[in-house]
Amino acid sequence: MKFIRAEIYIHLFSAFALVVIISCSNSALLTPPDCGSEPTLIENVEPEYPRLARNAGLEDDIVLSYVVDIFGRVRDIKIIQSNIEMLGEAAVRAVNQYKYSPAICYGRPVESEVTTTIEFRLP
Repeated sequence: MKFIRAEIYIHLFSAFALVVIISCSNSALLTPPDCGSEPTLIENVEPEYPRLARNAGLEDDIVLSYVVDIFGRVRDIKIIQSNIEMLGEAAVRAVNQYKYSPAICYGRPVESEVTTTIEFRLP
């Protein structure tokens, strides 16, 4: 019976190791909390306040979600919240130029999902 129990443990360990390898592949979009580091923003681009929105006194908080790939590039930007379309578009243009140091999982860069808020405020 001890032999059977040891064999079961080995199979469970093998299944766990397989799950860990899969979670660190390029298809993983969320960095597991025990995986290492989150992506780090290394180049921030300020959004350009559209002249029409500035002249009209429009302000808004834009919430964006996007993927940081293994090279630190931003892709798949989605507007989660925006009340003023032109401000949302300006936020997307700025975030598209961000550069990151990618998240690290078990010593390897992985893709991760980031959510950020861009505030448009007039002085």
